[in-house]
Amino acid sequence: VDDLGLDTAKILSYLNDAMTSIGLESIVTKNYEDVGDGALILTVSSEGYVTLVWDGREHISVNFFTENEEIGTPEKFVKTFLKSSGEKLQIGLRDDQPRGVNRVINFPSDMDPRFRKPCSAQEFFAR
Repeated sequence: VDDLGLDTAKILSYLNDAMTSIGLESIVTKNYEDVGDGALILTVSSEGYVTLVWDGREHISVNFFTENEEIGTPEKFVKTFLKSSGEKLQIGLRDDQPRGVNRVINFPSDMDPRFRKPCSAQEFFAR
């Protein structure tokens, strides 16, 4: 932590910068610092969500989902997050996951919106 100078407030600012860069506006952001030595940050938007886990030292895991199907969106998010950190952080592992199960890939444009029920932030957190 000393050499990277990380704390929850800084990591949250990196996350906010990255979300702003791709036009993702947070409806709700929850920050939990009572888990281990680091933090869990959950940000929900009408267009997607970001789950960030920090171990309190030098490891940050980010799970990023967006309804936007553009290939450049995740790249812009990552680039901005790293730039906001002053390039102190680097990618150790990146897994891009297609939507769907087994060999079926589902894009939102392929699914009938009548069967998807949007939920409010209150309904999301009540689950």
